[in-house]
Amino acid sequence: MKRSLLLLFVVIYLGARGQVGPFVKGDRVAFVGNSITEAGYYESYIWLYYMLHFPDMPITVYNAGIGGDRASNILDRLEDDVLRRKPTVISLTFGMNDSGYFEFLKSDADSTAEVRIKESYEKFVGIVQKLKAYTPARKILLSSSPYDETVKNPKNLFPKKSLAMEKIAAFQQAVARQHGWGWVGLFHPMTEIQQREQQRGSVFTLTGPDRIHPGNMGHFVMAWLFLKAQGLAGKKVA
Repeated sequence: MKRSLLLLFVVIYLGARGQVGPFVKGDRVAFVGNSITEAGYYESYIWLYYMLHFPDMPITVYNAGIGGDRASNILDRLEDDVLRRKPTVISLTFGMNDSGYFEFLKSDADSTAEVRIKESYEKFVGIVQKLKAYTPARKILLSSSPYDETVKNPKNLFPKKSLAMEKIAAFQQAVARQHGWGWVGLFHPMTEIQQREQQRGSVFTLTGPDRIHPGNMGHFVMAWLFLKAQGLAGKKVA
C-alpha cells in the first residue's frame, strides 16, 4: 500500500513539473480536435493505459473530434459539444486543417498561409476566452501531429505546409505557457522520428498513406508522448 502511494506521489510530482499532470479518479476527459482525434485511437490507447495501470482509478473519456475542423469550427461548437459534458479535463488540438492544403500549390502560397495562420490564431483567442471562463476543468493543449512532407510518396505533396503548421504549434505552446496550461508537443517529436527512420527507409511514416492522418503506429506514438508528458514514462503496466 505504501509503495503504491509513493508511486502515485512520484507520478503526480513529475506530471506537475510538466504542467500536464496525470488524470485522477473520476476525471471526465474531453479530447477535442479534428479527424485525427475523431478516429479515436490515441485517446483509446491513453484510456487503456489508465485502465491497466490504475484499475481502481476509473476515468471517463469523451471523443470530441470532428473531421475537417479548424479552430473556427471548434470555437463554434465548444459550448454545446464539449462544455455541456462537464469535463474536468479538456485536451485540445488543431492545426492540420487550419494550415490549408491545395493553397500551397499556388503562386501566392506564402501570403495565403500567413492569412490562414492569422485567422487560426484569432479564432483560438476566442477558444481561450471560453476555456478560461470554464473553471472546473484543467486544460491541456496539444500541437497537431505532423504533416509528413519528407516521406517518399507521390500523393498529397503540399510544399511548406509543415512550416505553417509549425507556426500554429508555436502560438499554441505560447498560450499554454502564458496561462499555465498543460502542453504536449506532438509535431516536433513525431517529425524527428519520421526523419530519422526515413534515413533507413524513405517510405517510413507515422502519418499513413496520405501524409496527414496517422496510422495506428502514429496514434500509438501520440499516446506515448501524451503519457510521457504526464510523467508516466517508464512505468510498468499492472
